[in-house]
Amino acid sequence: MFKRIFALLLVVVLVALAVAAYYLRDPNQFKQDLQDLAAEQSGYKVTINGDIHWRWALPFGVSAEDIAATADNETITVDRLTLGISFGSVFAAFDDWRINTLHLQDVYWEDSESIIRVSDFHLQDFRTGASSPFAMQLGYEGTDPDPIIVTADIAGRLNYGDNEVLRFADTKVSSNLAVGTCQGAVNEAQRATGPRQERPEDLLPLNDLLDYDLTLSCDLADIPDLPVPLAPASLKIANQQGNTHIQLSTNNFWAGALTLETHIDLAAQPLRWTVKTDAAGIDSAEFVDWAKVKQNWQAKLDIDSTLTLRGNSEDELLSSIAGTANLDGGTGSIDISALRSVLNAAALISGKDNPVKGWPEELGYQEFTAQWRAQGKASEVEFTLDNIQGEASGAVDFVEQTMDVDGWLRVYEPTNRVGLRLPEELMNTKLPMNCQGLLVEPKCRPDKSGLVNLLRRTLTGEKAETLRNTVEKTIEEKVPDKLKDSLRGLLGRFGKKDD
Repeated sequence: MFKRIFALLLVVVLVALAVAAYYLRDPNQFKQDLQDLAAEQSGYKVTINGDIHWRWALPFGVSAEDIAATADNETITVDRLTLGISFGSVFAAFDDWRINTLHLQDVYWEDSESIIRVSDFHLQDFRTGASSPFAMQLGYEGTDPDPIIVTADIAGRLNYGDNEVLRFADTKVSSNLAVGTCQGAVNEAQRATGPRQERPEDLLPLNDLLDYDLTLSCDLADIPDLPVPLAPASLKIANQQGNTHIQLSTNNFWAGALTLETHIDLAAQPLRWTVKTDAAGIDSAEFVDWAKVKQNWQAKLDIDSTLTLRGNSEDELLSSIAGTANLDGGTGSIDISALRSVLNAAALISGKDNPVKGWPEELGYQEFTAQWRAQGKASEVEFTLDNIQGEASGAVDFVEQTMDVDGWLRVYEPTNRVGLRLPEELMNTKLPMNCQGLLVEPKCRPDKSGLVNLLRRTLTGEKAETLRNTVEKTIEEKVPDKLKDSLRGLLGRFGKKDD
């Protein structure tokens, strides 16, 4: 895109200068011819609304005002253009022309998706096929309801007539996405595939990424609108021949270290993404606070994951998630009130004195690990919390941010170290449960029918009758009125054969 704009401007001013210099006449006499020739060379409809002026003072050159160019849904306007040229080179062949200076003021490029403004552009010592230093002040704003806004002071070198379009260093960038300093290069690419049909919901501009190869390295001092803490961070991007690799590294990820690597196969249809995460020393308290989860959790977490995704829209990516993630919580403390309530209900059905009542609300643990596997909406999770283990599987919808999974909890006999207990009838037994609701705060409860069936299979004869009587008494004396009928209904199934 940048090269197209620059090429257009060169066509306008160089042709104007060549004709005027050759005839030593007023270049405005040839305005219509210049507009037609510029349109032919660039593919834009070109209008020079202002005057074209000779600059006889040194540096010798020409200036033009109020230039407009349109093509399809694109519009380019230039408020003022000033060009200084080596006088002797005017009469040489085009490839030997030498521009001493090129100054552009208030350049606007606009299409249906964005507006780019170059408030000031300086180019020195320009020759085709050679590297020329430049400096510019750039502004970018998307046209979406929540647009990306970027301002940048860019300095570097520009090549015209070569594969490399531009190279820049020590570029200061400020935007609602990031603030920092960058360096890199942009080159014309040999398309790996033909033009791709782009959609309004696409996250990546495919045709631009297939047209240009890019290397970029940035030191980011701030990332203002990112919902997670990352800055200061290091960002590296390489886009080569239809393959994009992104690496983000920081030591400020909820007080821990993070390396995030993303590879995108742009030639694949749909796009294929591979995302790898390696995080260490994350502060769990900061994490749950960010997630707005009502959970007291104190620990250092290590997380590693490898995910694959397909598509080029948010919904496509979220619905295609596949891969694994592993969590190591080391030692710490965590609020187990939700777990406690689930197991309390299970113990209540047993009719025994309930040792769960003696469990703390917050558990200091020595081991906490978890593994998660996903394939589209199908997810599986396993976890170990000291002598408590759990598994669950079911539907997790990342688009709607909901879940509905069935699983079990099992409490093993405590070891010499930390451990909690359940009634003997429930120890070492898989206790069924269900979790439903929003991902950030699901509602988990025991599968009461499953518990009754479990006890029915475990206890027979006199034991079953004794347990039934005990449970009846427990329901009458200890269960709130609003729950009595539902528990009696479940109890009514106790002792019956499975359907």
